Amino acid sequence: MDSALALSHISKKIGKKTLLSDVSLSVESWSVFALLWPNGSGKTTLMKTIMGFIDPDAWERRIFGKEFSRDMLHMIGFLPENAYYYRYLTGEEFLDFFGRLSGMEHEARAERIDELLLRVGLEDARQKRLLHYSKGMLQRIGLASALIHDPQILLLDEPMSGLDPIGRNMVKNIIRSLHEAGKTIFFNTHILSDVGEICTHFAILVDGEIVTDMEYASLDDPLEAYFMQMIDIKRNTEKMDTSFTPEKSWKK
Repeated sequence: MDSALALSHISKKIGKKTLLSDVSLSVESWSVFALLWPNGSGKTTLMKTIMGFIDPDAWERRIFGKEFSRDMLHMIGFLPENAYYYRYLTGEEFLDFFGRLSGMEHEARAERIDELLLRVGLEDARQKRLLHYSKGMLQRIGLASALIHDPQILLLDEPMSGLDPIGRNMVKNIIRSLHEAGKTIFFNTHILSDVGEICTHFAILVDGEIVTDMEYASLDDPLEAYFMQMIDIKRNTEKMDTSFTPEKSWKK
């Protein structure tokens, strides 16, 4: 299957600190791909790099086999972890704003807004200002804004953060329906149970490096145990590397 998103050799340093080190990933078309990580591993830097908000030191990025350019942004729907919301807009006005940014005509925007408000369970809050939305409601209206232009690829940074069980179930069902419709979804999460429920593939990012990239169906061990094992292997290897000197390999 062709790659919807291919990243090759992405590296990023700030001063002496390495944020990303030779990261390569291939996200297949029509897949639900989860990126897992312990805190401080560089997942936000990677997301911003994919979107072009941060320039890496080295990289290659392709969308459906073509070198990325800003002309391709219409193919991507993006929900950042800490999205900015215009507090005095209503839910309907907020989605209309993003529809206008995407170049949608009035009738298409109106039809799409009705569809999305229903899909994310906010049809009764369409005239409510966002300053009166709960955190979970803001997360759902943010997801709707990422979907407004019917993108082919979705990049979601912790899409279920702050949601109650009902909201999380709703977002998971939306991801499933998008997958069934042929969309490609790439998202970050620290909620490991969600991966087994909705994902076809996953990767683990530890301290700026990809330590595994695989189909979920090929996983033999419980994901939590495998996740912790891969973190331990990576960090213990680093400790061994820093303590090793060439002299110790031959001196007796």
